[in-house]
Amino acid sequence: MPGDLRDNLDQESRLVLVQTPDVDDVAALAAYCAEVKQFLAEQEISQTRLARSIELSQTAVGQFLAGKYAGNNRAVADKITFFVNSMWRRQRRSAGVPEFAEIGVVQRIRGLISRVDSFSDAEGRIGVVIGDAGSGKSACLRAFARADKAAVYVCHDSAQKITGLLDAITRASGGDVAINGSLSIARARLAEVLKHKRRLILIDEASSLRAKDLDKLRGLLCVKCGCPLILAGNNDLLRTIKENSDKAGYACLDQFNSRLIGVLNLDELAVGGDGGPLYSAEDICKLYEYGGIRLTPDAVDVLGRICRTPHSGKLRTCRDVIRALHSASQVIEGGQIDAALIWQAIGQLGLPAAEWLPSVCRDSSGILRRVKIS
Repeated sequence: MPGDLRDNLDQESRLVLVQTPDVDDVAALAAYCAEVKQFLAEQEISQTRLARSIELSQTAVGQFLAGKYAGNNRAVADKITFFVNSMWRRQRRSAGVPEFAEIGVVQRIRGLISRVDSFSDAEGRIGVVIGDAGSGKSACLRAFARADKAAVYVCHDSAQKITGLLDAITRASGGDVAINGSLSIARARLAEVLKHKRRLILIDEASSLRAKDLDKLRGLLCVKCGCPLILAGNNDLLRTIKENSDKAGYACLDQFNSRLIGVLNLDELAVGGDGGPLYSAEDICKLYEYGGIRLTPDAVDVLGRICRTPHSGKLRTCRDVIRALHSASQVIEGGQIDAALIWQAIGQLGLPAAEWLPSVCRDSSGILRRVKIS
């Protein structure tokens, strides 16, 4: 039956791998537990992670899956069912999608990290990555941290105080933190964990850090611990660094900037540079041609323009559009995605990119047409 992309995605959201069994039926419950354990093994999900995700103790989960739980089996089964089906749908949606690609953004960020690392000696040096949401900086930093065991990746929570950020770095570095510890305790614990170790600290979402926070990070991580430091954020972070002082007037970034090796501004490079636009046609194809589906030249052009437009969601928007279109009958039958389908998908899914890309999201008649699927 024909429908649009939104209908199709709604249908997919209702697909399930497992259903909550009749917990009073011993055979049905045993079969259910076996299916859950098989899924966990295939996805390399530990019972510890499952327990943490559904907010139950590891003991309760282990007993339930062994058929020995004496508590409310129905409540536990409901929580496990929701978790398994959610993870399964994510896995289905990501099937065939390249996890990571060697594109221009990756090469630029890796180059900055290498410079920062090589210039660090007794004291660590600092590098800054500036990029709009969806520019690819977070995915690159996470991938780098997975590849280099000396790299420590943390994502700053804007609701955190500097103490919370230091605790997050301590945990990511393999240390323990104090409950409700003071700033001095957090600094001491982190310094102890990082002492005599080679560590490269990658702090993502650093835009909300103030000048005095940046100076504290410089003093502890770079000076006391000798760690190279990479900060990633949007233009708010760049403005803080350039203003060079805290609004309260008592924090100056002269020492911070003296250790700053470079600022990589992905927003500026997105439009063009010495090597051309940061998101080249080749990069677009590496990221979004998969599963036997080809991009037409005009589709590559549209995706490239999205990546070069501020506030459009850039790579993130492109990924969501392409994933959605992989379920459209025209794409499955024709084996390709063209610009018209991308325009239509952006409109049907109600993506914010439509507001920032009026010339990209509409066809020559100015109408957003609907994509029919079966």
